[in-house]
Amino acid sequence: MKTIKVYQTENDYYKDMKLFGKLKYVGKSFGAVSLTNNKIYDCVGYDEQGWVQIVDDSDEDYCYSATSPRPLDGSSEGGKWEPVEIYDDGLQKLFDKISTQK
Repeated sequence: MKTIKVYQTENDYYKDMKLFGKLKYVGKSFGAVSLTNNKIYDCVGYDEQGWVQIVDDSDEDYCYSATSPRPLDGSSEGGKWEPVEIYDDGLQKLFDKISTQK
């Protein structure tokens, strides 16, 4: 099991988190500390409802849609994830499911 240290602002410390994979964000960059086009991000969690937990440009972990990551306020059209490396069968199944829905 691979782990990485992820900063937690609320407690001002780094937490060891399981690394499920690496995902590349492709789309319009948004936010000063959110997602940047063509950048590869660490995925430290996911759920079957279609959310991935990403260490974004803030160096903290936040949840984004697995199918159409974008800001919650709708201020950007967002983009999509391209799997680069997957270390977890469940995350692989999530992206296999997404790819068959297109």
